[in-house]
Amino acid sequence: MRAGSFVEPVGFTASGGRVALSALDTVGYLVGDGVVSVDVAARWARMAWHTAHGAFVALAERAGITVSDQGW
Repeated sequence: MRAGSFVEPVGFTASGGRVALSALDTVGYLVGDGVVSVDVAARWARMAWHTAHGAFVALAERAGITVSDQGW
């Protein structure tokens, strides 16, 4: 734990390692509920941006929500 920090770093992943489905769900919920951006969730969980984004998209699709990259 860093000095002055109130939380321990999470680190769901090891470099080049696999990510547990529960970790992907956690990141997906953080993004989907609007708690944090994909970038922040990815850094927090120590995973690649595209992995965190994929977790969000997969969670949305399971909920019947279509995610589009076509913009507004």
